[in-house]
Amino acid sequence: MSLQIIQGENGTPTGVFIPISDWELMKQEYQNLQAWEEPEPTKAEILAGIKEAYKVIPTHNFDRELKRLTKKYRHIKANVYELGERLEENPTWGDQVIKNCYKIRMAISNKGKGKSGGARIITYVYVVQETVFLLSIYDKGEREDISNQELKTLIESLDLEE
Repeated sequence: MSLQIIQGENGTPTGVFIPISDWELMKQEYQNLQAWEEPEPTKAEILAGIKEAYKVIPTHNFDRELKRLTKKYRHIKANVYELGERLEENPTWGDQVIKNCYKIRMAISNKGKGKSGGARIITYVYVVQETVFLLSIYDKGEREDISNQELKTLIESLDLEE
């Protein structure tokens, strides 16, 4: 492109002369930039961006323990539901107790003591089927901890193929 600077009487620049052929080229490049769009993503790129949500399944033991706690804390089911939604996106949430097994501290809204005095939820993540099993729930005020042997027994009761 050949630009020519146009100078006034005292030698100061007053404008720029652009030959017609260069002007047309600049105009075309500008229009191309205006019309440019992001290319459509490929199917592989779309699938790579989709993270499948894990299924959250309460075990029989969990249901039994939750039913007992519901008699004492009537809003605990809502707390557990919120926790389940969070687990769908982040299945390894909580402190790892043993392999694929996590302990989550959960506030019980009726209790008013926050997470430290709330409930404990024990989960088991079964990666093969993208499933989180809710193994146990207990009130921290009633029970301090759950033993590794109890955890192993609860996991074995799932009868999963590793």
